[in-house]
Amino acid sequence: MYKHAIYECLISIQGPPSIFPRKIRKEQCHPAGLPIHNPHAPAVESIMKIQNLLPEAALRSLHSHSEGLSTAEAEKRLAEYGRNSIERRNKGHPLRIFSRELSSLLAIVLWITAVVVFSIAFIYAQEDMYPLGFAIIGVVLINAFFSFWQSLKAERAMEALQNILPVKSLVIRSGNWLSIAAETLVPGDIISLREGDTAAADIRLLESHSLRVDTSHITGESLPSFRHSEPDKSDDIFQARNIVLAGVRVVSGRAQGVVFATGTRSEFGKMAGLTLASEKKPSPLQHEIALVSKRVALLSIALGVGFAVLGVISGLPFNQSLLLGAAMIVANIPEGLMPTITLSLAFAAQRMSKRNALVRHLPAVEALGSTTVICTDKTGTLTLNQLKVKEVDWLAQNFDAGQFIAKKDFTAGENALLRAMLWAHSLMQSSSPQKAAIRKPPGESPRDAPGDTLSMSLGDPLEVALVTFANQCTFRKTEVEIKIETELELVSEIPFDDTRRRQSVIVGDKGGRALLLSKGAPEVMLARSSLRVNAQGTAEPLSTGDRDALLQRAESYARRGLKVLGYGQRRLPQDDYAKNSTAEDVEVELEFLGLVALEDPIRPEVPAAIAACHSAGIRVMMITGDHPETARSVAEEIGIFPNGTANSDPHSNPISNAEVILGHELEHWSATQLQLALEKNQIAFARVRANQKQRIVQALKDKKHVVAVTGDGVNDAPALRCADVGVAMGICGTDVARESSDVILLDDNFATIVSAIREGRGIYANIRNFMTYIFSSNVPEAVPFVLFMLFPIPLPLTILQILSIDLGTDLVPALGLGADPAGEKLMHEPPRGYGRHLIDRSFILKAYLWFGLWLALASMGGYFYVLLDGGWTWGQPVEPNSLLARQAATATLVSVVLMQIANVFLCRQQPFSVGNNLIILGVELEIVFIVAVMFFAPLQRILNTAQVTWTLFPVVFCFMGLMILGENLRRKVISKRLKLSPDSPAPRFGE
Repeated sequence: MYKHAIYECLISIQGPPSIFPRKIRKEQCHPAGLPIHNPHAPAVESIMKIQNLLPEAALRSLHSHSEGLSTAEAEKRLAEYGRNSIERRNKGHPLRIFSRELSSLLAIVLWITAVVVFSIAFIYAQEDMYPLGFAIIGVVLINAFFSFWQSLKAERAMEALQNILPVKSLVIRSGNWLSIAAETLVPGDIISLREGDTAAADIRLLESHSLRVDTSHITGESLPSFRHSEPDKSDDIFQARNIVLAGVRVVSGRAQGVVFATGTRSEFGKMAGLTLASEKKPSPLQHEIALVSKRVALLSIALGVGFAVLGVISGLPFNQSLLLGAAMIVANIPEGLMPTITLSLAFAAQRMSKRNALVRHLPAVEALGSTTVICTDKTGTLTLNQLKVKEVDWLAQNFDAGQFIAKKDFTAGENALLRAMLWAHSLMQSSSPQKAAIRKPPGESPRDAPGDTLSMSLGDPLEVALVTFANQCTFRKTEVEIKIETELELVSEIPFDDTRRRQSVIVGDKGGRALLLSKGAPEVMLARSSLRVNAQGTAEPLSTGDRDALLQRAESYARRGLKVLGYGQRRLPQDDYAKNSTAEDVEVELEFLGLVALEDPIRPEVPAAIAACHSAGIRVMMITGDHPETARSVAEEIGIFPNGTANSDPHSNPISNAEVILGHELEHWSATQLQLALEKNQIAFARVRANQKQRIVQALKDKKHVVAVTGDGVNDAPALRCADVGVAMGICGTDVARESSDVILLDDNFATIVSAIREGRGIYANIRNFMTYIFSSNVPEAVPFVLFMLFPIPLPLTILQILSIDLGTDLVPALGLGADPAGEKLMHEPPRGYGRHLIDRSFILKAYLWFGLWLALASMGGYFYVLLDGGWTWGQPVEPNSLLARQAATATLVSVVLMQIANVFLCRQQPFSVGNNLIILGVELEIVFIVAVMFFAPLQRILNTAQVTWTLFPVVFCFMGLMILGENLRRKVISKRLKLSPDSPAPRFGE
């Protein structure tokens, strides 16, 4: 066996304990809140950032040493700097949330009305008024319950998705390695990082061994990056290669570092704090409902007070005048509106969950339908977040990955490249059982072993992608070739680092022969290569022309946003490798094997989803922390940019030309410049940080856009919170991102957002439909009291009968309207945005002056028909509780309910289409209610109703038929005027 190690990358820190004072005062802290070195230390350290210092100086600046902090010192720092945890938003006690719902404007109006009713019952000893007062209070409680249920359900949906920073961390305390609770980490703790760990605090590395980290949740970079412990000249802590920030995951290697920021002082904590400081504004629907509630409340108060005053003036008793005012208030407030909206949104959310979209906040369902701009992350949303080999370049021949795999025979040169891909990686370094499974016979294919660990993408994703591809190719090798390669053994590894930009392994066989296999940046590999391997597997000179051509192809790959690696090999004479002591001695005179380009593949359904957004008038804007060339390439491939239009030249005019804009450029832009840039239809942002993304979203909102934002990382959380609709990833999303979101994609798929937008547009159309249905019944509920005050007639309708309509017969049909499926044509219409209100001129004309008028005519027609049929003459007094008075009021109630049966179909987008079971159920319940108020004695006593003559029904059916004919005629006239097809969604009245 080969025991000699070729290369060892190790920085040893064995300095003496710190001689500086142990007390850390607040004035000795950096602005970020982390302690600095003793003032007696060299002055240069006081003006340098921690990433600029040598490891020993960084350790001293934090008053720590190689033995770690003592237990007493750690406890003292914990008391001073606080726990290493992130503050969570106070969601409020459930009772406080419920009490808030009881004090809305509409609720206050109803509370006052209930007080008036109870006062009349008490002062005038009218005991029959008490049930009415309790009924009004019940309306308030029902509405509050549904709003409260919506908030409570949203928070419970998150309980199964909590995923915070690591619970335990391995640190040195008083010279001993201890596993401690991560929340007790303090600045100065020396911490260990190994493969699979997630950093629990901001860490300055002291030593590093082939450490590669995934920073996608913090910076947005899609590919893992290497980290080292040497001083870094960068002033940007996000770009410093010796810093591992909280929330960053280790994909391979190991390291030790010193904690320099914890909790809210860490970059993770700052981004979370920025999220908490961002107030969530009401969604378009919430804004509209608040506006509707305010207008309805003011109108109801005005009518109630006005009619009470008119009643007194006209000579009615004071208690009857007050009751008349209360009746007008109850008649004009749509008591069933909030339960219907809440339940309709809940049904829509349930439908969305079946399409992998979990709705946390119900108003977000409709807000998605109003979206005008989608700001989307790239990695994991537009792409699969799974590195795969895209193309292979060998001997000036370019192969698509699929073409290369499909080759029936591989040349000796191609086999040499595949052998390098199989062996030149760091997966073999691990001694874990999972990685041992990855190191398998080269002839075995993942296709033959579906449960293989490779297919589960364990380990460094770059290395796994390369080995997986090589195995997919090599399973066609001959038995002889497999036998030769299975006899190879790993001798040693020369790890990758940022300085060398390459990695090598030495493998040997039982005969003592050794082979160096190397991969790295193409320009580095070509610079160290003097030969290239031909098809026969033999080496031939690498000419300058060949070298230049290969560099050009590598640059072409990079411009397309691909990760490019070059491969080489060197045959080492028997035992010669053992005499060499440095990497520079063995990684020379390489035989170049070829180029391999990798990509994070686009999700196959994304281009069609982007096209659907464009068809729906929605702009899609990519905002990523990744490289601008990668952003440009992805934007072109998925259709955000037409091919060849993107410009990512940082020296170009940022307003007139740039379409791929770098995040750091925003720091120098004024608000006006950003507003002008956002006017472009084709734009993307790259290398963007959390505060910059939030600024972009706010700028879009300032331009009156309804903005949906997708994201999965801590860096996305502020923008998610700022957006009208925050959409977080459910699979790879962080806890902070999910808590900041309104919708969670359970499949991390952009196409799911498009389905949700369609559902949102459908629910807005449905809300207008059932609001038309609900508000149209307010007219026949109010008209009877107007006639009662103006003319000497019995009261045509009571308050309890009004409530039986609003919270009884109207509720289920309205829910049915809310459950109607979204029409196909909705995604070919422009978005609503903030420009269109729920209650506008067309709504008032249709609900009140069209359907409401028909219902009022039918109900009053039925009322007077029963009176006249019972022998009543104009001006004849009728006792309020007489049989004729009760029959006349019953006729009014029955007429309204019958007309609403026809109205529910006319309010649909496609009036008489089938398939809505809720509407059918609602109609059946309305019929049962009509029978019950006429024949069921207990209900008759409560509602003060009686049996009516059957001849009433033909009268009401005549009005029903006239309304249906009139509505069809109206639709045809408007459709002809707007040149719409007859089966189009119902046009708005008056347009």
